[in-house]
Amino acid sequence: MDIGAWVELAEELVLRPYPEVPPQVAPGDLAQPGLYAVNLMVSRDFWDPEDRDLFWEQTLDEYEAVRDLLAAALTDRWGQPEDVDLLALRKSIPPDASEPPLVSLLSHYWRDVRLWHRSGRHVCLEVGQADKELPFQLLLAVGDM
Repeated sequence: MDIGAWVELAEELVLRPYPEVPPQVAPGDLAQPGLYAVNLMVSRDFWDPEDRDLFWEQTLDEYEAVRDLLAAALTDRWGQPEDVDLLALRKSIPPDASEPPLVSLLSHYWRDVRLWHRSGRHVCLEVGQADKELPFQLLLAVGDM
């Protein structure tokens, strides 16, 4: 874990032009028009119920602590993030309009997120788990809203 390197990565993704065609990226990461998403940390999975009972809460606590450290570093650099209700945001999108990629990605995991605004883009940092058996992810996402 290198908080300084992750802050620099966030700065780089804010300034990096979006690709016109999605390039090859690490498994689980995304790079496409309007969105970059990078898994900074990915835990073990929790398919074994005994492992889930032993490690689930400990792993969540660890990932949230790292998220909070990185969020504090980003806040020191960029100021306070904005709390965004993704459900309300999704409802405000006209039916004939396409959902921005960042909104689509984030709403699979969360209802509410904290977003920083940088250079016309939005930056989100959250811990998520797609289902109770799957790994936790510390996700850094940069995109348009």
